Amino acid sequence: MDYVNHFQALHQVYDSAARLNHIFDLMGPISPVGHCKDIRVRDGFVTHFDEELPGEGELELTTALRRWHEMHPDEYMMLEHLPDERFPQASENVHRLLREAGIPVY
Repeated sequence: MDYVNHFQALHQVYDSAARLNHIFDLMGPISPVGHCKDIRVRDGFVTHFDEELPGEGELELTTALRRWHEMHPDEYMMLEHLPDERFPQASENVHRLLREAGIPVY
């Protein structure tokens, strides 16, 4: 599941817990692999969402991590679309969010 692809409007980004819950309600049961990403809203005349390091964007990422764990406790999420040098920070961010939320990592 690539939940970031299902954000189309600013109000969804700034109420991301509700949007993430909706996406997980629909897509979660049929999505055995997930992408762990975040969104940054780019300034400009036209609204544009860029991918951001998990935990450094606008999304309530803990909601996505919690829902993923509830639905697929034995499956995994992966980091993607990052330059090699940014993967360590992305991983650190996700592990910090998991610890803070009390979600186990296996």
